[in-house]
Amino acid sequence: MSTFRKTTPGVVMGRPPKPPGTERNRRVVTFVTEDEYAELKMLARNRNISLSGLCNNMVTTALCRERLK
Repeated sequence: MSTFRKTTPGVVMGRPPKPPGTERNRRVVTFVTEDEYAELKMLARNRNISLSGLCNNMVTTALCRERLK
């Protein structure tokens, strides 16, 4: 017996697509020290968000500040 769940034909599962231009589809990689990583993890935990969510917030905030200059 198969363990895969069968779906009704035509039923799309998963998250709906985001509007064009709002989806995050590019990756930026950086390396941090152990101390920086620990600080980032602590900030994320204190704000109750994921580490990637925290990094995204930091990047978008910095870009917004640059645009205002």
